[in-house]
Amino acid sequence: KTDASADGGGGDGDDLLDDFFADVETSTAKKKEEPGKEETSEAKGSDSTSAAEDTEGKAEKKIQIHLSDLGSSSDQIERLLAPNHEWRNLNPFYVLSVPHDVPPELLSRRYKALSLLLHPDKCPDVRATDAFEYVRRAMNSLTDEDKARHTRALINQGMKQGKREYGGSDPVELAKAQEKAIMKIFAEIERSRREVERRKRAQDQREREQEDEEVRKTKAEMSFNKKWREEDRVEKRIGNWRDFQGGDGKKQKKGY
Repeated sequence: KTDASADGGGGDGDDLLDDFFADVETSTAKKKEEPGKEETSEAKGSDSTSAAEDTEGKAEKKIQIHLSDLGSSSDQIERLLAPNHEWRNLNPFYVLSVPHDVPPELLSRRYKALSLLLHPDKCPDVRATDAFEYVRRAMNSLTDEDKARHTRALINQGMKQGKREYGGSDPVELAKAQEKAIMKIFAEIERSRREVERRKRAQDQREREQEDEEVRKTKAEMSFNKKWREEDRVEKRIGNWRDFQGGDGKKQKKGY
């Protein structure tokens, strides 16, 4: 399996997906068992087992419904990696292809259905990794209640803004105007975030350059002082020798 937590942690979405894949494998294994086995004396618990299987079957059926609605792996890859996908996919509800007021249990089923189509372990298309990463991030974002609430508020704001800007009565055109307004809101927020990061990087770069300059100056000063001290000692030794030759040395010679 690929490491789905490459950006700093998979979160609840990855745990949910791992459990789901395990359930799928278990369910598949059960279906491959030989039919027609005779009931044993433990058949008294069959009622509860049947109920659990019915529940599991219903859940799988609901996921299959989501799969039929989503189309093929290629359809979803094309949708999620369409031109300007890095801006379109800022809205996690768009990534999961669900309304922003969808209940949590539907979000979970949608995520599982998309995972069956796009997870690199399930889809051989080399583009599936990038497409699934968008899905994983979207689900992780909506698992966080605060982020989900904020995202819904932004979408509501975009829907109101799109309605004001359109001003018409055609529901199709209204939906397009609202979608455009929502995308614009998410894009503006992302642009502002990137600008803040750019300024921070520039500030960090300036600070590093200043630190490097201070280090350079310090080293240059130390080198100069060391050279000056060495030259000063040489000049003093030469001066002392000259004084000896022109002063005390001559006096000593006259005394002899």
